[in-house]
Amino acid sequence: MIGPDDRTHAQCPERVSRRLVASSKGIPLEKSFGEWTGLAKFSARFGERLMETIGRLLEEGHLQDYDTLAFSNLAEQGESIHILPSENIPWLEIDTKEELKRARELF
Repeated sequence: MIGPDDRTHAQCPERVSRRLVASSKGIPLEKSFGEWTGLAKFSARFGERLMETIGRLLEEGHLQDYDTLAFSNLAEQGESIHILPSENIPWLEIDTKEELKRARELF
């Protein structure tokens, strides 16, 4: 089962360490740590590696999954990428007018 609404999920081998091993829409919800929100904070060095990786992935034709695939590739290469939970922070992904209306009602 892929998560509802075609969400991208993050996978960690241990929930305590919160170290990313993969990020993909193909990760089943029950095996994921949570949903990728699109927010990230990283060092300048990591940012350079991330931009190089994203550039290569875009050239290879990964136009829809370049960001999550870049994080997965860098994690596979040994980069230490840690996930921070946001479960107690109110937020809502807004992709449609209906979701915007819902967000305005909630917040």
